[in-house]
Amino acid sequence: MRWLRSVAVWGAILWVGCADPDDSDGSPPPAEPETDPSKVFCGGLCAAYDRCALELERELNLPNCFDDCMLESDALQILRADLMHAEAACMQEEPCDRVLYERYWTESCYETASAAIAPTAATYERCQSIAADSFKCGWWFSVDDCAESYRVFSDEVVAGVQACFAESLCDEIDPCVELVLSGGGSA
Repeated sequence: MRWLRSVAVWGAILWVGCADPDDSDGSPPPAEPETDPSKVFCGGLCAAYDRCALELERELNLPNCFDDCMLESDALQILRADLMHAEAACMQEEPCDRVLYERYWTESCYETASAAIAPTAATYERCQSIAADSFKCGWWFSVDDCAESYRVFSDEVVAGVQACFAESLCDEIDPCVELVLSGGGSA
């Protein structure tokens, strides 16, 4: 009887050891969400164009949509990837007449997406420092106002803004922040 328990224990060990912990039904594990804001935006944009071309049975001359978009999307690198995911999802819901015929149709999706996201914990933390440093210059910039102002930006960009407030003279802060928000780096 003891040998039967040993066989059962070894069988369980082998079964557990051979089982794929990430995938019990044989399907591949879910892909990690894209973290590059430009790739997320361009993927959503091109998917919307493709969807509308199929819906309206139209041929769109956009053979390099994604690559062309990526060439023009450097400015998006300062934004949060989750913001771009929300904007890309919105783009999939936009009516095709807007997608194909309105020049700035993505702006409403950006506004919708940015209204839906909250500041990150890191933004709130950095805004505590930014608010304290703004008072040194005689400015009123509360933590909440700061977090609201910078909630759409990546944590790295907000860190650059924080460096501007911490390391710059009062009259140098605005140009420093403008440089950071243009994608040009930090102090």
